[in-house]
Amino acid sequence: MVNRVAVIFCVYLCAVHQVYSAILTNIRSEAGVLSLLEFRKQFYIVDFDDNNVLTYDNIRRHVLLVDLNNDGQVTHEELQSNPDTPKYPMEVFRALDINNDNILNCTDIRGVFELLPGTGNEVDLQEFLTTFSTRMNETTGPVMKIQSFVQADRDFMIIDENDDNILTREEFQVDFTEADENKNGQLEESEVRNMFPMRSTPPETICPNISVSCSVDDVMPLFDAADKNQDSQLTVDEYIQHFGLLIEN
Repeated sequence: MVNRVAVIFCVYLCAVHQVYSAILTNIRSEAGVLSLLEFRKQFYIVDFDDNNVLTYDNIRRHVLLVDLNNDGQVTHEELQSNPDTPKYPMEVFRALDINNDNILNCTDIRGVFELLPGTGNEVDLQEFLTTFSTRMNETTGPVMKIQSFVQADRDFMIIDENDDNILTREEFQVDFTEADENKNGQLEESEVRNMFPMRSTPPETICPNISVSCSVDDVMPLFDAADKNQDSQLTVDEYIQHFGLLIEN
């Protein structure tokens, strides 16, 4: 079966073409967090070399997974024969087919990729999220600033020391301990900011009684508020949905 991720990403890539060929000026700086989480997932799947940017080679590799007969190009018939093809394949196909020859190949991929924001050679997560959020007529979930979303994502990646995409209460407590530079069991305002690597979460948001006390007991309710299912651990989705809204830019 054709890789579903490749087909979905083909749709997303077409969205880029439509955004920039239409020369949209109303670029979104915020979007529904549930949509952002879905875009994020696709970004990291396509980023097969785990360097946090998408390159031409990343995109070519995934789009050409739709190439059923391995001839180096994708026809509309190949898309139609795939059971996972989205609802409007012709619209998608035409958006990506830059030279209108009814065939998708590396030339088309390069042409579309050069329309991406940034250097023309790579795109990072924030550029990716901005592009596709702008393309969507509507996004789902509570509205969050895209920059805040990305900062929360980076905070999670750093705090999650064993890289298992789960943040436990113990890891969160360790983060507190490491932020407590003078090891007095309390966090000063400057130390509170150190709990979050991007340093963009206001101290009073992390520890409401900071002028009086900021012990680990004062900070843990922040974790518990994000832990909706009360299993003493946070997935990256849970973390971003809660902590992203606390970030100020």
